[in-house]
Amino acid sequence: MQRTIHGVVQTLLLAASVSATARAQGAPKVSEPAPEQQAPSSGTPTRYVVGASVVAAALTAEGLATSAEHLRLALPLSSTTPAPELHIAAAEARPDGSLRLRLTCSNSTECLPFFASVEGADNAAFLARFAAVTHRQASPPHLPGVAVGAHVTLELADAQMRIHLPAVAIDTGSPGAEVRVASLDHKHTWRGIVVDAATVKGGVE
Repeated sequence: MQRTIHGVVQTLLLAASVSATARAQGAPKVSEPAPEQQAPSSGTPTRYVVGASVVAAALTAEGLATSAEHLRLALPLSSTTPAPELHIAAAEARPDGSLRLRLTCSNSTECLPFFASVEGADNAAFLARFAAVTHRQASPPHLPGVAVGAHVTLELADAQMRIHLPAVAIDTGSPGAEVRVASLDHKHTWRGIVVDAATVKGGVE
């Protein structure tokens, strides 16, 4: 009886071992889950690499005829549009005859300001034109003043009244300058500030 029990136990242990081995060999391998791929953010605007040929075409449109072969960008340029409209913000000549330009996108949200160097035979002529245009843009418009003997309107005003009198200028002055004016019969004289070629504001001298 004892031998029979011992044999049964051995048989059961052997069967369990075979079953475990079969399960280990036949069971499918479970792979680890792949890392989740994040979808690109839809809020990030697409940026385009802007090559030298695009910049050269924009400079030619600005009056500086050049080509990609004569253009050097300090850093790679990218923009939210493939062909941004560029503006020459500053230009200076270098000792080697090239131009150093500071360029901006007309729409400041499209690209950051950047620098470029241009080599070409007409650089000097362009620089002269650019300086002249920049000076005209920076200079305030010239307003004519009054000349000696010019007939003007003298405006006399205080907190309660405003009087306009015909007068004649004794001095010459540009807008903002102080001049003397007199009544038409030259019996009264006033000092006033030139407003424009026909108006002086002042008080009794």
